[in-house]
Amino acid sequence: MANTLLVQFQSLGFTALRFGVGLLIEDIEPRLLTSRIAEIVDTGPPDPVILADTVPNRIMDRYDSYLPPDLLSLNYASGELDVSQAWDVLMEVLANSPDPATLPNENGP
Repeated sequence: MANTLLVQFQSLGFTALRFGVGLLIEDIEPRLLTSRIAEIVDTGPPDPVILADTVPNRIMDRYDSYLPPDLLSLNYASGELDVSQAWDVLMEVLANSPDPATLPNENGP
């Protein structure tokens, strides 16, 4: 699930790093991140195969290098991505986040 969120954030242009089950989203203020997560949730869950297309190295198994790009994305999506669980987590994070207007700003409140 953390891998799915990582791929999704990176596909949207975020600088994101994975640390075990956690993610570090860099170079964004908390209030802007909360607003962006709300926008992501409003668009609905992504198609896992389209999301897999954004991963530069989808080769996970021994013979994956012989697969054409469309099957490589399908294989990666089915084995490495869990869009429904990641979506549930995003909605939970958003539901438990404070109002973005109350979050600190790097330039002050």
